[in-house]
Amino acid sequence: IFRREFQPQKIKSKPLRKKTSKALEYLWRIEETVAQSKESVLRDRLKRTTEEVVDWVEAIYRLASRIDRYNRNQLIARDMKSVPETMDKLSQRWGEETDPTMRQQRERTMADKKRQYANLEALQDTIEKADLQLERTLSALGTVYSQLLVLDARGESAGRAQRLQAEISEQVQQL
Repeated sequence: IFRREFQPQKIKSKPLRKKTSKALEYLWRIEETVAQSKESVLRDRLKRTTEEVVDWVEAIYRLASRIDRYNRNQLIARDMKSVPETMDKLSQRWGEETDPTMRQQRERTMADKKRQYANLEALQDTIEKADLQLERTLSALGTVYSQLLVLDARGESAGRAQRLQAEISEQVQQL
């Protein structure tokens, strides 16, 4: 079900699609490593950890999808370009306006455009932060995979797996 629902090819942006595919690959590799784990107590703890990684990868997919939709939104792209131009024109006309009523209307319109642009900039900033968070999370996912391989190679204790599980839980909450 998970693999059917979360399909990277649905994401149009090639870099975001690659990140999502990489996250899914880490998940599959983590599941494979846990399935091949020898120690039963350790394996049980790692299986619980893997369940959290599934949530993590789901969040990565959803975040990448939202970023992709934003990047493809033509209306937002047009507004990012046209609103500053409109603000400049209104400002110029305001300076030339002699009619007090028209001057006041231009002031209100300029204030509305400034609010609109401030919101557009806030949206763009949020998307940039989301992209950075996506990158950080993907890196952390790679770290988890490496840690699992180290646990398996060294045959380390269930206590180390418990610490790893706590780290993953924290990352899921941050995402």
